This record gives sequence, structure tokens and C-alpha cells, in this order.
Amino acid sequence: MITEQLRRWARERPDAIALQTFGEGDSLRLTYAQLWELIAAAAALLRAAGTSPGDRVALFAGNGPDWAIAYLAIHATGAAVVPLDAQYGIPELKVLLAFAAPKAVIADAPRRTKIKEACAAPRWDMGSLRGEPPPPDAAPIAAGARTLLAAPPAPEFVPHAHAPDDLMSLIFTSGTTGDPKAVQLTCANIHANIEGVLRGIRITDRDNLLHILPLHHAYAATAGLLVPLWAGATVTFCASLKGPDLIAAMQTTGVTVLPGVPQLFVLFDRAIFQKIDALPLLPRALFRTLYAIARAVRRATGVRVGKLFFRAIHRRFGPRFRLCASGGAKLDPAVAERFLDLGILMLEGYGLTETSPVISFTPYARPRPGSVGRPLHNVEVRIDAPSAEGIGEICVRGPSVMRGYYLRDDATAEVIKDGWLRTGDLGCIDADGMIHITGRAKEVIVLASGKNIYPDDVEKHYESTLFVKELCIAPHEGEDGAVAGLRAIVVPDEAALAARKVANARERIRAELAKTAAALPSYMRCTDVVLYAGEFPRTRLGKLKRAEIAAQLARRSREGAAAEPAELSPETRALLEHPSAARFLARLAETIAAKTPLHPAQDLEFDLGLDSLTQVQLAAMLEDEFGVAIPDEERAAVRTVGDLLARVAAASGGHGRDAAAGAARDGGPGRYSWEARLAAPADPPLEARFNL
Repeated sequence: MITEQLRRWARERPDAIALQTFGEGDSLRLTYAQLWELIAAAAALLRAAGTSPGDRVALFAGNGPDWAIAYLAIHATGAAVVPLDAQYGIPELKVLLAFAAPKAVIADAPRRTKIKEACAAPRWDMGSLRGEPPPPDAAPIAAGARTLLAAPPAPEFVPHAHAPDDLMSLIFTSGTTGDPKAVQLTCANIHANIEGVLRGIRITDRDNLLHILPLHHAYAATAGLLVPLWAGATVTFCASLKGPDLIAAMQTTGVTVLPGVPQLFVLFDRAIFQKIDALPLLPRALFRTLYAIARAVRRATGVRVGKLFFRAIHRRFGPRFRLCASGGAKLDPAVAERFLDLGILMLEGYGLTETSPVISFTPYARPRPGSVGRPLHNVEVRIDAPSAEGIGEICVRGPSVMRGYYLRDDATAEVIKDGWLRTGDLGCIDADGMIHITGRAKEVIVLASGKNIYPDDVEKHYESTLFVKELCIAPHEGEDGAVAGLRAIVVPDEAALAARKVANARERIRAELAKTAAALPSYMRCTDVVLYAGEFPRTRLGKLKRAEIAAQLARRSREGAAAEPAELSPETRALLEHPSAARFLARLAETIAAKTPLHPAQDLEFDLGLDSLTQVQLAAMLEDEFGVAIPDEERAAVRTVGDLLARVAAASGGHGRDAAAGAARDGGPGRYSWEARLAAPADPPLEARFNL
């Protein structure tokens, strides 16, 4: 078990570094001897306070060595750890803690206040290895509570002798707003996974893993923390997630392995090739030539000669760096290809919380982008009900498959049948035994023709389209509710649109998507394009929250408006109080056939859906009735109703506040003042149309 392994390293390699930090003041370095002393002291304190084998103890804290020590101390007592997302709010905590009913909750100082309001269980203050003072708004330590990391030494402490079926961790995968679902992982589950990963990736006591993932996730806790500690390696925590800070940590501390999620590697990939594109012509041409050679050699032989050609790039990752390991979501094969062509070993894994979590990893010797590799040596995988193309639901069996969902026998019975876990993922296994993921069973879009569409596959074809920053493929339903085609939900690249002075983003993006679609099968072509304001919601591991994206679009469609600001700025208030504002808003509503109230924050394209023809009509109305002419080169800067109001105010001979004040003194147009509208809607037709 992991506690016995840590005691072994404390005896055999007492001065080897187990955990360390980089950034935010003085770095912290803990040897294996120091780590075990801290775990034993904290566990002895927990045991003395009544924590017993079989209990559950919740852990609510930010990433770092403190979290790792608390986790391992809980485990050493024989209790199960209930790790909680450090970003949870009070409502989520109330639901989950009521369900898990922990014996106690350990929280760090920034999160004490939330726990105090969310749970009646005894609260432990985690404390700080650095002795840092708590933030000013932190709740006071509860009366009688003890500080875990200030526990007195306990050299005689003996950890609990775990049985294989003892519960080690209870991890929530859903249900933060109700109907919680928590995965029960036993000691046997997690240790089987550690063994499988170590045999596949070859982590040794010479390695140093950079840990940047949220530790409450199974991937981060098992692959990023427990695996290297079992191997006697070093785990480095970086205080910042900014690219330059990560590179500095890798160079300074001698990182050898970087576990991460696909988004991290996409950012690295983009940064590398943007720098290449910025080189002068001759160096850029030389790079392209060498890159083409490296690519051809790797594809033909599997040898990564890029590590010889591109040593300057490798030096950026540090002197000892040897591999990247992507997990948590599907990695774009093109990104993996480019890393490998540069000579950087990129492995990709696949797994679920329910499988502790790793199921497979790409082969160490010759990774194959687009595949998530072969199953671990102690995991079996089969494809259930495969189609003619060999695609079906991926099912898994082995010692790392969970005991079941806590207090949810019904949910357990739905996913575990005859010892096989139904993953809900669709995929196939090729002739070499490599697993290929094609999508989620619940996310498959079935067209009216019966064709199955996997959104992930389609998104990869479109995501490099000009002016597209992010893209999500969803079903486009007709009036009868049948799926008529595909809808592209697009986060526009505002910087690219502004640089090229694009006035109508929707039409231009639609045209660019059509260019991309020309090379695709007809069933992959999008019949509808919707623009999305802001970034897509994602899980902490980078997966698109498709249901949430769809819900937000539906809500915006019903409301027809962006979220109204809680309080108007003085500038916006001045625009609304201008004498011409009410008349202009009335004419705007008529021109665009607005079905919902208008307000200044609305985006003309995102929220009101103005196409190019409507914009021509709007331009004609502005010039004819309000004397506002917007030159073509300035149209891209006019994005909101507020932008139009500002142009109208400027053209009518007064700017917002001054004009409004004059109108109020004259007693005429002042009846359109903001205060008057709030006090009593004197003009019902206007009030019905303006959300003011």
C-alpha cells in the first residue's frame, strides 16, 4: 500500500526530494523523510481526535504539498478521503457534504468560511507548511479545532493495515445541484492502477513531475501524485499556470515529465509555431525544411530526429525533460503529431474516475496520434455491439474498476453488468489492439437520414477556420423537432476580426466555415451558425460542457438579450437620458423586428442576430432619420446597441450627460429621463420594448 511504500522511501532514500514548490516566494522542499514525519504527525492527531478506519473525511483545499499531506494522513488512519473541488461554492458544498456525511472536514484558510456555512461536521484547519497567515476574510478557527499541519511529531505512529477492499477515496462526478453520484475507489482499485501506469510509462526515482492539475480529480491524484510517490520520484507544484512560469519551473527544477490536459498542450503548440512564423524568411525556410525531414523520418521509422534538429525548442522545456502525458480529454491528433515531429515524446491516456482512472496509454516506443493506446496490462477492454465500422460502446473489466457508486445501487447496476463497466464512450479497437475514441454515446448526433455524427470529429475539421476561436458542434433541429443538420456554435476570434476590420462577423464566419466544409462529406457540413459571446464553459480538465452551452443558448434565445448589467455606468446612463435615445430605440426595435426588450449591452450580432441585409436597413435608417453615417472602415467597431446610441447622441449635437441635463431643464424631451422611466412608465409602447 502507498503508506508502506512511503515509509520505505523514508528509510532507504531519506534525503531524496518528494514534494517541492516553485514560485510565490521561497520554494518549499520536502524530503521523503520529512514527508513521512508530517504524514505520521497529522495522522496521529486525526486518530487521537476519533478518526477511525471506515470513516470518511472531506478535504477542501487548494493544490500543493499541504493537500498531499492531508490526503495521505487521512488514508494512513484507515479513513476514506472525500476530495472536493477547491472552486465549489456553498450551495454545492451543502449538497455534497450532506450526501457524503463525513466524520470531519479539513479545509485550508481561504475556504474555512465556506465550510463553516455549508457543514456542521467538525472542522479541521489545515494550516500551512510555510506558516503563512490566513487571508483577512478567512473565518476564525472553530473553538476546539486543531491545526493539522502543526501536529506534534509522532515517531511511533503505525499506519492502519489496509485490506484490499477498504475504501480509499470517494470522488464526486456529478450531482452538485442534487442527486449526487460519488465513485467508491478501494485500495485495491487505486493500487492496481498505480501498478499498471508504472509498467506502461516507466516513471522512476530519477523523475520529476510538474503538477498543475486540480488534485480532487482522479487523474491528477493518481497519475500526478500517487504514481510518482510510489516510484520515489519528485513532484513539483507550480504556483502559476502561465506559460512563462511553467517553462521557468521546468528549467529551474529539472522537470522530466509533464502530465496535462489537451488545452495545455494546444497552448504550447500554438506558442511554438507562432514564434516560428515570426522568424525572418531564411531561418523560417530552414526550419520548414528540417521539420519536413523530421516528419518523414518519424513516419517511416518511428525515430524522432526532431530532438537533434530542434535543440533550441527542447532547451526551453528544461535540461532533463523527456515526455508529455495528456489525459482528461481527447487530444487533437495534429497537436500530438507536431510535438512528435519536433522530437518531443507525447503520450496520450484514456480513463474514467470509475476506473481509478487510467484505462490505456499510447505505446512508449512508438506513440500513434489519434489513438489512446493499448489497455494497461491488468485491464481488459471490449467493444459492445460494434457497427459495421467496428464502433460500439467501450466496456472495461479489471481490478481498477470501482466498487460502485456510493448509496446508488441503481446507478451502479446501470453501468456494471456481468463485471464489465460500460463507459458510455464510443470507439473501436484496431488490428494492433489500439483503442480509438469516437465520441460519447450520449453526445452522438443522429441525423434524420440515420447517419451518426460524432461532434468531436467534426469540430477538429472546423476548429482551424479563420476567425474561429472556439467551436462546438450541436444538432440543428427543424420546426418539427427532427435533426435537420449540424449547428456550429462559434466563439469568434475578436482580435482577427478587428485586425481585418470585419463589420459583419456572422456572415464572414459563415463564409469561412463554408470554405472549410467544401472538402468535407455533406453530412459534416453545418446548416446553421450561431455566435457565442465569451468562452465556452469547460470542465476543470478542459472538456466542453455541451449541455451547459446548449442551455445558455436556449436561455439567450428566449430572452433575446445579453445579461443586463446590475448597475448602469454613468456613461451608459447619460446615453439613455439623451433626448434622441427613446426615439432611436423605438425605431431600432421596428427596423430589426425586435421581439424582446432592448438594452445598451446587447451585441448586434450575438444577441440580436442582425444579418448583413438587416444591417443595411439599419444603416439607411440611421442616416435618413438621425443623420448618422458610419463609414465602412468603422463598422467593425460598432458592435452593440450602446455603440449606436453613442453615434446618435454625437450626431444630434450633444453628448449624453450634458444633453440630458439640458433636456431636463427645458422640461420637454426630459420626460425620457432614466428616473422618469423607472418611476412611472409614461409611454407604455416604449416601456414594453425597452428593458430599461
